[in-house]
Amino acid sequence: MAMFSDEPKAESGNWTNMGGGGNSTSTLSGVKVNEDRVNGLSAYYACLRVVSEDVGKLPLNVYRKTKGGGKEIDTDNPIQWLLHSEPNNFMTSMIWRASVTANALGHGMGYSHIQRNALKEPIGFFPIESQRVEVEVVGKGSMQELIYKVSKGTGKPDVIKAKDMLVIPNLGSNGLVGWSVLKIAAQSLGLTIAAQDFGASFFGNGAALKGVLTVNGKLKDDGRKRLRNGWNDLYSGVNNSCKTAILEDGATYSALTIPPNDAQFLETRNFQVEEIARWFRVPPNKIQHLLHATFSNVEQENLSYTNDTLKSWLIKWEQEINRKLFAESKGEVFAEHNMNALLRGDQAARSAFYTSLFNLGSLSPNEIRGFENQNPIPDGDNYFVQMNMTTLDRAVAGEVAGETEEDTVNTDVIPNDNTEPEEEMTE
Repeated sequence: MAMFSDEPKAESGNWTNMGGGGNSTSTLSGVKVNEDRVNGLSAYYACLRVVSEDVGKLPLNVYRKTKGGGKEIDTDNPIQWLLHSEPNNFMTSMIWRASVTANALGHGMGYSHIQRNALKEPIGFFPIESQRVEVEVVGKGSMQELIYKVSKGTGKPDVIKAKDMLVIPNLGSNGLVGWSVLKIAAQSLGLTIAAQDFGASFFGNGAALKGVLTVNGKLKDDGRKRLRNGWNDLYSGVNNSCKTAILEDGATYSALTIPPNDAQFLETRNFQVEEIARWFRVPPNKIQHLLHATFSNVEQENLSYTNDTLKSWLIKWEQEINRKLFAESKGEVFAEHNMNALLRGDQAARSAFYTSLFNLGSLSPNEIRGFENQNPIPDGDNYFVQMNMTTLDRAVAGEVAGETEEDTVNTDVIPNDNTEPEEEMTE
């Protein structure tokens, strides 16, 4: 039996805290990084949320290939309902896929147990917290296989074979166990937490009054303590920051406050937002960080996010589902996301998309209405092309699109139905 010992423990699922939190990692910033602390960072939480929820909200359907190279949703396949709507009795498809993806983003691995009936047919998918799972290889040589040990907290762990586990990994060195952003970005996240803690402490202790009190003579311990506590009670905190201090007996106050701007506090906070976004490959505008955003580059960043970030996770889901659930069909039956749903929020882009495909004869009116959740209309299944378009060879020959010389009607030789033919005049 071999273990992936070259991977960090957290990434192979050896964390024992099943309720969140997990192990803490010490950092040079002086703060410890764990799940509870990083989830309190708005940028970190926003990155997890935007990617995982975008993966979850896209329709995931089971398709079957049709003659002529087409495809159609396989509504008769029982797995269609599981993937698209209800993977188990406790959650919807969006919640299930978003939860698994969030585990993969933060902890490096997303797991979902495939529950099967007596006929070995899938009847449900259940997400498993990655902290509970440990990956092992059993067997020797060509008989090696992966197993997943799932901790129950007490007693022996449950053992799940690879064929019964959907695995969505983050990037990793061996392709089997993904790297945890929580671990590899610990120093960066620690700096962000330290900056956040500094800001909270700064305003909690009073942003205007912070320094040294000097008095004449020597104070005893009780007197020093009483003076400090009395000062803090009167002037510490945001609500007391603008009060006027009254000093007696020659006491003086020397402010030692370092303005946050001078210490590059705000710049550090802004940079750390972009730093966290970089770890997740998320454009800053997707997490409402619009410091450098313009109308034109936001559109391009959204396109980049769809193609470079979101699509990578969608392909991971599709390939894992297809190899674990539809391998026997040899590609005739497969799962695929419908990314057209990403256009629903942009009316102009949606209209241009439909118009261009309709004019090419690729979409029928009823197909477009179906995308817009509208009922079909009579004769709406026909496909249309523009009449003023023709092929290149006909254009060179001077022919009208769709017509030949034989098709041209000679109106000069057709009599008018409303008149009688003229009789031939005789002398």
